[in-house]
Amino acid sequence: MESLLDRLREQLLVRRLRPRTVKTYLECVGRYLEWLGRPPSPGDGDAVHRFMVHLVRDRRVGPSRQRQYLAMLRWFYERTLRWPQVTAGVSAPKQKRTLPRVLSRDEVRALLRGTTNLRHEALFRLGYGAGLRVSEAVGLRIDGIQSSRGVLFIRDAKGGKDRETLLPKSLLLHLRRVWSATRPSGPYLFPGPDPRRHLSMRTAQRAFKKAAARAGIAGRPTFHSLRHSFATHLMEDGVSTLVIARLLGHTSPRTTARYAHVSTGHVRVLSSPLDVLEAEG
Repeated sequence: MESLLDRLREQLLVRRLRPRTVKTYLECVGRYLEWLGRPPSPGDGDAVHRFMVHLVRDRRVGPSRQRQYLAMLRWFYERTLRWPQVTAGVSAPKQKRTLPRVLSRDEVRALLRGTTNLRHEALFRLGYGAGLRVSEAVGLRIDGIQSSRGVLFIRDAKGGKDRETLLPKSLLLHLRRVWSATRPSGPYLFPGPDPRRHLSMRTAQRAFKKAAARAGIAGRPTFHSLRHSFATHLMEDGVSTLVIARLLGHTSPRTTARYAHVSTGHVRVLSSPLDVLEAEG
């Protein structure tokens, strides 16, 4: 089993996937092999199906996690073992199309005003003011704050892509306050206990959860809700989908178009047929 995982690890490293992604692949395939209890074989199609049933019925995993397991097992059987027929007949779960949780402008204001920790507030401002993911916010490098150009340079973002996004003046002032107060010795504006490494995502996510509770924000928002709110509010202000897609680092504008479904800008200007009926008497 270890030799199989070593082969998989080598393939993932050659693809230059992120260490976190490699770890996730190995953990999921390792759990499957442990559940299987024997060496894999070319006739494992039914075994993969039964493992999917086990995930749903016994482990109660959600659809996204189930799809993740299936994607990793497909990689394992198709690319590592060269047995593509094993997973060919295994169907992925139907994807539930949910709208992202978007904070109102008043909720964002309450969140920021209720946050007393300087670094936490800066992280939240990065999420909302520049549309950063939590990994991008905690991993912001000092040399990525390009004040002379008015942009944030995000290095090696999701998918291994670099991008530039907004650097609002109010955000720049707050980032400067963080730097003046902490004087980080390493490359990151938000270092962890080891200055050579940045603050953990879990720390930022916990801080957001507590701040949202203090601000009385309902609906179980997450740090990623700040990024959703950034995109939605820009769309409500008339910024084009193409521009927002570039700021978010989306490869396809269709990914960005979903924010039109939660934008209320076009809804507020419409008259309901009920109002028209009432107005006509």
